[in-house]
Amino acid sequence: MEQVTIKIRTTQTVDGQQERMKTLAHGELTATDHTYVLTYDLTDDSGEVTHTTLTVDKAGKQAIMVGNGTMIIEPNKLHTAPYRMGPYEMELGVRGKAVLCRLTAKGGNLKLQYDLIINGTPVSENTVELFVES
Repeated sequence: MEQVTIKIRTTQTVDGQQERMKTLAHGELTATDHTYVLTYDLTDDSGEVTHTTLTVDKAGKQAIMVGNGTMIIEPNKLHTAPYRMGPYEMELGVRGKAVLCRLTAKGGNLKLQYDLIINGTPVSENTVELFVES
């Protein structure tokens, strides 16, 4: 297990309009034979802390992010699950586009691309890039 700093860059496109966000988190990186596991806490604008566990297949076949709910990002597949955002619950669909894993046991980067579908309606295209440094 390695103590790491994680720089997170998120790009969300809704109706042709892009919004970019940058976040910094401290956490842990664990390597197994077939996966990397990142764990970290994020605090939103209201002060609520979300503990996030991100498990990614070293081969880039799948990423599973567990925080307020569970998001499974798998290229060319749609996964749905209940999701909580503040006081609201919804059905969140994630249609994976890419999982690009360039991590090592000491750090590296990870890029996730996916579309979000809420209650059956496509709402955004998303790219999350994580830069992990020990």
